Amino acid sequence: MKDKGRTMWWVAVLVGLLALVVVAARPYDPGNPAGTREGTRRGFQVCRAYRADKRQADALGVTVDQLREARHQTALERIQEALDAGRITQEQYENAVTWSKFRFRYLHPEQLTAKALGMSLDDLRRACEEGKTLKDLLEAKGLDARAFRQALEDAATQQVLQALEDGVLDTEDLARVLVRWQLRGWQRAHGQPGPGHGPAGQP
Repeated sequence: MKDKGRTMWWVAVLVGLLALVVVAARPYDPGNPAGTREGTRRGFQVCRAYRADKRQADALGVTVDQLREARHQTALERIQEALDAGRITQEQYENAVTWSKFRFRYLHPEQLTAKALGMSLDDLRRACEEGKTLKDLLEAKGLDARAFRQALEDAATQQVLQALEDGVLDTEDLARVLVRWQLRGWQRAHGQPGPGHGPAGQP
C-alpha cells in the first residue's frame, strides 16, 4: 500500500509536468481563439502536424502511423549510434530510450487530444482533414479551455498509469523524468541548453 501511494505521488507530480508537454502543442489559447486564422495556425498544431505528415506519407505511399514509426525508429538508432560512439553513457542511453518510447507510445499530443475530446483517433484525424479547428470541436463537446486542459491532464494520467502497468516505466523512471524537467527549466532560465538536447536527449 505504501509503495502504491508513493507511485501515485510520482504520477501526480509527473502529470503536472507533462501538462507542459501536452500544452506545448498549444491546442487552445483563450487569448487567441482557434476560430481566428492566426489561432487556427498556432492554436491547433496537432491538426497541422497531422496534415503535414499525411501529405508526406501519401507522397511516400505509406500511412501516417508507418511514417511516424519510421521516425521513431530513426531516433532510437541515433541514440544507439551515440552510445556506440562513446558520446553517451549506458545509463544515458537507457534513460533516453525509455523516455523516447514512453513519449511516442503513450504521450503523443494527437493521441492525448483525442482522448481528452472523447473521440477516436480516426475521428480526430477526419476532423483535421475537414479543416475543423479545435474551437469547433470544443464547442461540439461543450468544453471550455479550462475543462479541456483538465481533460488533457486526466488523459495523461491514464497514459502514465498504463505505462506503469505495461512495465514501460517504473517509479525510478518517474523520478528521472521529474529531475529531467526540473533541470531543463532551470537551465533554460539561465540561458543554458537543458538535458534532452543532442544525441542523448530526444526529449
